[in-house]
Amino acid sequence: MLSPISVETLIGIYLVLAFFFTALFVRFSGQSALAKSVRRHFYVFPIIPLIAISALLLKMAWYMFIYPVRLLRFLFEKLSGKKTLRKRKYYAFFSGR
Repeated sequence: MLSPISVETLIGIYLVLAFFFTALFVRFSGQSALAKSVRRHFYVFPIIPLIAISALLLKMAWYMFIYPVRLLRFLFEKLSGKKTLRKRKYYAFFSGR
């Protein structure tokens, strides 16, 4: 039977893995906003894996929402024969074009 691991050991393992994950994240996606902020404040590396995972989940949820909406908009435009007004750029409302 496996012996239980102490809390201190788990915290140490997490910190080491978070450090390596953060370093690899900055190396492979160095131009992202999160990577730039980590380079400025490298001491926040313990929370970066949590932020990166939550950002990934939010992006996945966003795409699961946006693609069905785009499909519905496309179908509406094809059935009605007219473009939807939401596709206009926002600056057009201010400049009058």
